[in-house]
Amino acid sequence: MTHRLSPCVAVLLLLLWGCAHAPSATGRYAAMDAMLQTQARELKMPGVSAAMMVRGKLVWTGARGWADADRRIPVTPDTPFNIASLTKPMTGVVLMQLVERGQLSLATPMQRYDPTFTDPRITVGHVLTMTSEANPPGSAYAYNGNPFGMLNTVIKGAGGETLAQAYSRRIIEPLGLTHTSPGSLAADGQGLSADKVARYEGVMARLATPYNVYGGVELARAIPPDPEPNAAANVVSTASDYARFADAVMRGRLLKPETLQAMWTGPVLASGQRSLYAHGWFSQDYRGHRLIYHYGYYPNAYSAVALVVPERELVFVALSNGGALSGHNGIDGVEGNVLACAVLVAYVDPTLPCEAAAAANVARWNRRVTPPRTEITSDLATLRQYEASYKRDWTPIPAKVYVRDGRLWWETTLGPWLLSQEGPDRFFMKADDRTVVFVRDDAGRVIRLDITYPGDPTVFSLPRLD
Repeated sequence: MTHRLSPCVAVLLLLLWGCAHAPSATGRYAAMDAMLQTQARELKMPGVSAAMMVRGKLVWTGARGWADADRRIPVTPDTPFNIASLTKPMTGVVLMQLVERGQLSLATPMQRYDPTFTDPRITVGHVLTMTSEANPPGSAYAYNGNPFGMLNTVIKGAGGETLAQAYSRRIIEPLGLTHTSPGSLAADGQGLSADKVARYEGVMARLATPYNVYGGVELARAIPPDPEPNAAANVVSTASDYARFADAVMRGRLLKPETLQAMWTGPVLASGQRSLYAHGWFSQDYRGHRLIYHYGYYPNAYSAVALVVPERELVFVALSNGGALSGHNGIDGVEGNVLACAVLVAYVDPTLPCEAAAAANVARWNRRVTPPRTEITSDLATLRQYEASYKRDWTPIPAKVYVRDGRLWWETTLGPWLLSQEGPDRFFMKADDRTVVFVRDDAGRVIRLDITYPGDPTVFSLPRLD
């Protein structure tokens, strides 16, 4: 479903962006409301929620935009989001707890827990520090969430817990994070009691709807990520709950001081330099200030940033149901994130020279927005020729293409998505800007569809099944 922003709706959205859904801060934290309002508008975020803690106290929360544009539900400080890769620091804490208790050594080969790792040189520590893909392992850093996502096998093998059990018992319940869920547990519960599953599913039911701001002018409901628990992503939480988690880590409530120091220290690489990526967290010295942080990013769906400044006992977290919050500077230094930069300048060190770089990142992000594509009127008889199931190699469940209300739809287990036509046999999906081309044989019968994504030459061919 899509929502074209007519002038009236656009004005309404801007008004909503201009209104906090929490009591405004006063004094030195009042500037946070203005900053959030400005950046929500500049980055065209569908919705955003943020929180700041200082010396263990929640001093500010702010919210802008829509949690669900269909139902006109605004974002509030209690709106849960998929936090994407902000899950990785939680996994880091769980694994370091196992190390601390003598149940795990980071030098253990991954093969012991996961036989899909064929190189016996790759250790748990290599995967946790994003150095497992180097040759030799450990010699260089490369960010990749896929190997990291396999660390659930280590948690199960060394700790005897499912991922959901570990998050619940070691982080969520001890810290009283009442708006946090390990992910969707509807399939099997992952060994948790029925009452906990029900409570966590209640959090999932309030999850902010992900959106792609198609063409910079239209909110298109995005394809959501797989909601099941994953060591690299998919915890669902609020900005305030995650800030409480990060604050608890900083204060030593979950790890001993020496374990915390080890977790926040990156390995020395073959270059002789210490990696910015430590054990599930980024750790950076920026102009004499130690910054601990992480990003979360599901393109066209969710984005997040978390910043910890131990010297100021400060934690800042922001979550969005669009990609712009962290996507505009990817996994660069956190000072290049416009929200994090504003916090650093206002509440850590006013001489920090991050504003120009952060503004340039925002400008670069906005230049990436392509104008709306030209749509043509669909001929119903032609649309009927595309109706079929199409095989997807990565899952036994095919995609279905069908006509409804005179339009063509694509449907998977995640839901139905509208296909807009832009040429003969050529369509696009506003949910993620993919292009779908139906391919015919010499007799004119549709035999497959080809999918491509913006900026990626890879063609995914799905043969017709019926």
